[in-house]
Amino acid sequence: FRFSFNQLLIGREKQEGVPVTADLSAVPKNAPTENHAINGYGTMNPDALGGMDSYDFLVPQGTLWQSEDGNFTLTAAAWHDGALHLSYRTEGKLSRDNHADFAVLRMTDGTELWRDYDVSYVDSDADAEVTEYVFPMAYEDVAGCTLTGDLYTASNLMDGRWAVSFRLTQ
Repeated sequence: FRFSFNQLLIGREKQEGVPVTADLSAVPKNAPTENHAINGYGTMNPDALGGMDSYDFLVPQGTLWQSEDGNFTLTAAAWHDGALHLSYRTEGKLSRDNHADFAVLRMTDGTELWRDYDVSYVDSDADAEVTEYVFPMAYEDVAGCTLTGDLYTASNLMDGRWAVSFRLTQ
């Protein structure tokens, strides 16, 4: 059996439990949104998105938090439709498969609240993806919540010609 490839991601790094230090105590209600075609989604609730092909994402509000390497940025936070919406921008998503998981919010009493769903789109002008995480909760419960993320990055994409062969035996 033989398989070959022309590109290899190098310098892979995984950071777990990175604290997001944004203050969620005063997130705006009903912040402005803009519609984008959906690139992907994940859900804990199979009925959350139905058959949607576009979504009203939060309009970026600035840099509310950024990872040390600058690859991940919390660009918007708002409460609307009975849920907390957190929007993240990931640099290098297409070229280096950088990605993150911000799926669990810790409530003030220590319980964990899992996201109901997340939805994303590709920024067509850059090598980036925007993902919005949605946590169903009351507005009064947002203050004091904390968030951590798991971050996955690669430092570079190496081009070349490689092949791996091995014999299949019975």
